[in-house]
Amino acid sequence: MSWDLSYDYTLSHGQHLRGGVYTLDGTDQAELNITWNYLWFYYKAIDIKEGLRVLDGMPAYQVIDMLTSAIEFIGDSPRHNDYWQPTPGNACRALRDLRALSRMVPPETILHVR
Repeated sequence: MSWDLSYDYTLSHGQHLRGGVYTLDGTDQAELNITWNYLWFYYKAIDIKEGLRVLDGMPAYQVIDMLTSAIEFIGDSPRHNDYWQPTPGNACRALRDLRALSRMVPPETILHVR
């Protein structure tokens, strides 16, 4: 299981990130998939009741602020070679990717979390 996070925005050619599920040829859609394996980190660092779902409906500029705080809370440790392992490094890597994606879209663009 996983979260699908997306902005209603088309990225410029060559801008894309890769999460847990991705298209082999990439996509121009501002979207990212993150495994639920990291959910406990997100409940602790972002929102105790909703985890990443609390970001649903937020504009990119607020998402960036929330993710920056969460990354600092979890701590920046090395990621595990296995993406699926629920480690602080892997959880932060996914948040850094989502933050990078959020910086690629206009600040008022709304994030959808499914």
